[in-house]
Amino acid sequence: STSDDIKYTSLSDCTSVGHTEGECKHYHAGNYYNWTAAIASNNSTNISADGAIAPNSICPKGWRLPYADIVDNSHNEFGRLLYDYNITNNIAGSGNVGYKASGFNTIRVSPLWFVRSGSLDSGTLGNSGGAAGYYWSSAANNDAYTLSLVFNSPRIYSALSGNRYLGWSIRCLAR
Repeated sequence: STSDDIKYTSLSDCTSVGHTEGECKHYHAGNYYNWTAAIASNNSTNISADGAIAPNSICPKGWRLPYADIVDNSHNEFGRLLYDYNITNNIAGSGNVGYKASGFNTIRVSPLWFVRSGSLDSGTLGNSGGAAGYYWSSAANNDAYTLSLVFNSPRIYSALSGNRYLGWSIRCLAR
């Protein structure tokens, strides 16, 4: 069900239902990076084995990109984060995990602030209007794809394969 999926088309629409201006500005924020930029590399093709971890990222010092894993769920940091914040029922990295009743709204507010940023593909904004959120992890899936967090009501994938050339967002974790 998408009944708990709230979309705001303007700042005033968001603040009129009781959110603060800061919360509403967070709701619409986001930047786009291809995976090579997200891992602070000039060439990411050497990181190609399934589950290989990029050693660097554009995250500030003391921070890093989360790790996603479709084989060993105990190492799937996106899945663990969603489970710990009571957004999903399990940590599963592959497949459609699904949300708990208030999960879709929970992922997008304090303290997580995952934004439905959409994506960039060849200079064109995909999933315009904030229909979905796409976030890079530090893990490669193969030489052309990486594992990522993807969510759009009512689906969530904590380790979905995404093409490296697409423009997606990042979320840094403390080391």
